[in-house]
Amino acid sequence: MQVNRLPQRFLLALLAVGCVFLASNTAAQLQTISLPETYEVVNEWDTNIILCRLVNTTALATGLDGNLYQAVECVDSGSTNYGKDLILVWSIDPRRRIRDLDPGQRVNALAAGQDGSIYFEQNGKLVRYDREGVRLWEASNYTHPLNIAALVVTPSRDVYALNQNDHKIIHFLPGGQYAGDFNPAAATGQPNLEFDTLAVSSSGNLVATSSQSNKIWEFNPDGSLHGSQTIIPNNFPRLLTLDSSNQRYLFTSGGRLEKYSATGDLLAFWGQFGNTRGQYQSPHDLVVDSMGRVVLSDNDRHVLIFYARSSSTPTPIVPSATPTPPPPTTTPVPVQTTLHCDPQGLKFASPTNLMLGGTVTVTLGYDARCSGGATSADVVLLIDHSGSMGGVPLQDAKTGALSFIDLLNPAYHQVSIIVFDDVADVLQTLTADYNAARQAILQINVGGGTEIAVALEQGIKEFQARGRQGARWTMILLSDGESPAPPAISAADSAKAMGIRIFTIGLGRANGTLLQRLASAPQDYYYTASSSNLTQIYQYIASSVTDTRLKHLVISDTLPTNMTLVPGSLQPPAVMNNKTLTWSFIPPAGNQITLTYQIQPQQTGYYPANVLAEAGYTQADNVVGQITFPVPWLTIDQLTSTATSSPSVTPSGTATPGPSATPTSTATNIPTNTPSPSATIISTPVPSATPVNTSTPTPPATATFTATATPRTFMTFLPAAFLKRDTCGLPAPVPISTIRLPWAGHVVAHIASASSNCTSLLGIWEGGPRLLFPDSQAIGARADVGVYPAGTELLFYLTQRPPCGSETFFLTNLDHAHVSQVCINRWRITWEDFNDADFDDSVVEIEMAP
Repeated sequence: MQVNRLPQRFLLALLAVGCVFLASNTAAQLQTISLPETYEVVNEWDTNIILCRLVNTTALATGLDGNLYQAVECVDSGSTNYGKDLILVWSIDPRRRIRDLDPGQRVNALAAGQDGSIYFEQNGKLVRYDREGVRLWEASNYTHPLNIAALVVTPSRDVYALNQNDHKIIHFLPGGQYAGDFNPAAATGQPNLEFDTLAVSSSGNLVATSSQSNKIWEFNPDGSLHGSQTIIPNNFPRLLTLDSSNQRYLFTSGGRLEKYSATGDLLAFWGQFGNTRGQYQSPHDLVVDSMGRVVLSDNDRHVLIFYARSSSTPTPIVPSATPTPPPPTTTPVPVQTTLHCDPQGLKFASPTNLMLGGTVTVTLGYDARCSGGATSADVVLLIDHSGSMGGVPLQDAKTGALSFIDLLNPAYHQVSIIVFDDVADVLQTLTADYNAARQAILQINVGGGTEIAVALEQGIKEFQARGRQGARWTMILLSDGESPAPPAISAADSAKAMGIRIFTIGLGRANGTLLQRLASAPQDYYYTASSSNLTQIYQYIASSVTDTRLKHLVISDTLPTNMTLVPGSLQPPAVMNNKTLTWSFIPPAGNQITLTYQIQPQQTGYYPANVLAEAGYTQADNVVGQITFPVPWLTIDQLTSTATSSPSVTPSGTATPGPSATPTSTATNIPTNTPSPSATIISTPVPSATPVNTSTPTPPATATFTATATPRTFMTFLPAAFLKRDTCGLPAPVPISTIRLPWAGHVVAHIASASSNCTSLLGIWEGGPRLLFPDSQAIGARADVGVYPAGTELLFYLTQRPPCGSETFFLTNLDHAHVSQVCINRWRITWEDFNDADFDDSVVEIEMAP
């Protein structure tokens, strides 16, 4: 059905002004119309990244995983990535950059699938990559080169591309096969119409706009016209996106954002050109994120601007000659912000291959990162700006502090900015004016030495002068250097005695022992060798400062009938009803829990380690939810042996042959199908002369887990002997393109194999090269990589010794390295430098340790 009508309230406004609205001063007349919805700026992200300080957005996309995908072009001529296109994957709540994908080609359009895979144009072809950057397919059976202006994925996973070369919409099946195309202009009856944008509705219909038309056009999947809606006259659409309710959002030639219902009613308009927060200069793309916010990219300011519907709804009015005086202003009442939690459940078993009679350790990990909430807090940011912080570290510290402020709520949280070197200076007193706090951060410059005590003392004075009663007082101290310990400890103890919680962040060569002593608790101390991780650390601390812990958490896990719980193995204890284990918690700050127990399989075969494991939770705002944990599978083999006996031809029921010789050997941690040689086998002949094994074999060695259930992290550690065979629940080592840490924690590396004298110098890239093994290639050698926050991506490389050469082999160069994940917290990198393509010349194991 075709819909060509103006909204009723729009017609009333037109009649009231004598149809002047149709003149060229449309935007001016709109200023006098009150619409049912208003929108306001709620956030703004600086999207510059450490590898490329200036980026231009080429496309935006959102997925059902809640993440925001941003294709960018590096336009910083001083960057090593100048001219390169990257895809940045953002978690929107809390804000953190999850990963960067390097497709190696220009990205002209972008779409996200239901499974987190991404689609874009690469070198004139439509391609699909998985969420880790592994190329899955290239669209086939379409021979013409593509120049995609817009790209969408339907609920049925069909892909439609708006091709600028022939102005057609091309249809590809979920597997990438070409399925046909149609000319949208022909369907409208206006054959010269050229379309610029494309979106998809919840029903799978295609929605498009043309800058030559004041309409929004909707097409059926077969290319036939479904209908159209007229928008503001003489206000041509430039950008288009839809939300889950099929409401349309446009950026138009009038320089405004406009929102229409699915039937064409104008619901809201907002925005303006400018240079300040919430304003734009060069809009490039538009999406609606998983929280319902409208996101606009601006390439001149290099930001993403977030708009949300205001909580107040004005009453529609018709403009009159006598303006009505505005109502008296009132003091706004703080509104409870929405608490948003993103729970994740991990479950794995080790070992996954074992002999009957052995035991398996099962680990469940629950992590619910929450943001929002309405807990009052006063926060003082103490930022070291001594000489050693100059350059990139100070810039990253400022970026991290800005991201911290983005996660606060001015109705409940005040923030102060204090910098210190030999002395401490208050750049901003406690305030809810976040723009003032941001300006203070941006003005930070490099100073002199490092004196932590004066910073803490100045922070105490700030709370005494302006801290609010009833608000939680918090200090977050960042330092990268040494400082006299006694006065700093004295000042920290004084602050703690006043009820002030102290978080400390150590950077680079910071005195970690001192900073950990200054923190209110061990989990309140963070360390990173690279300043690029500071933003993630600040964001993690923000979740604790705003107290977004869950009110209640119940985890249940039902065991199969052929698995027996090992008594005393539950950590922490649980209630057991039949075969179901139940834990009930008030989670710690950070909402992270680790549970472990052991089971013993009762029969051979390939079986799941559990029937069903679920977590039910209640948020601080009483919203309830539930997640399901993955199910690990086990392979259980029969322990067999060949007994040696001295049977007679006619066995006697009383004859007992002597035992065979008991061989001795060195036991290993990896059970095989060969029986343990240390077991003594005693055989008693039976009439069939078949020896019977009456001994109890020694159970195979099992992995010992050390679980940490602190608010910061939960993780496990396996002995090195299990590195090559145990996969911790993964069916096989999984090829990946980058190592990304699932939790915050300690990372170590060791050399498992080194057959080359050349490629033996292992290093890690942290904004610059750092060698881990500068002078050792011994198998089994270990190196401390560092402590990193969750989501950190690690890039390892090998360098060649002189006189072998000077080339550096990087992890992401698949011509020289293969990367795989062998466990939830362990990875393997294999390098090739002899060109025989076996990728076993150097093998390095990377793992998270306690």
